[in-house]
Amino acid sequence: GTARERIDAGLVQQLFDLGVAYPDTQRQVTTGEGADQVVLGDWIGLDDPSATLMDFESGEDQLILVYNDATQSDPDIRIDADDESTRVSMNGTLVATLVAGTKIELSDIALVPESAADAFLFRAS
Repeated sequence: GTARERIDAGLVQQLFDLGVAYPDTQRQVTTGEGADQVVLGDWIGLDDPSATLMDFESGEDQLILVYNDATQSDPDIRIDADDESTRVSMNGTLVATLVAGTKIELSDIALVPESAADAFLFRAS
């Protein structure tokens, strides 16, 4: 069967890193209230389903896409929407699926090179 990895943020501002791939896992993120950041990369859609973002708020939440800067310098980000969902792709790989009607703009997406991701995303407090 298929496992489901579900994360609920509640009322706490959170940074979600869905970078660890688990075979046969569906990733679902409910960010909750407050400004949240969800970290994804094109690895998430290679062999696994994309992450599903349940309540993304444009202008408040942020989607951080990590890309391999050793092999590419300017990732191609696409946002497509229809009656069923809104989808975010990086270099042709589906990385995030949002509930139909969810607004997301390119300004809601930050690109982070893989070479800087550890320092940028996982600083010690």
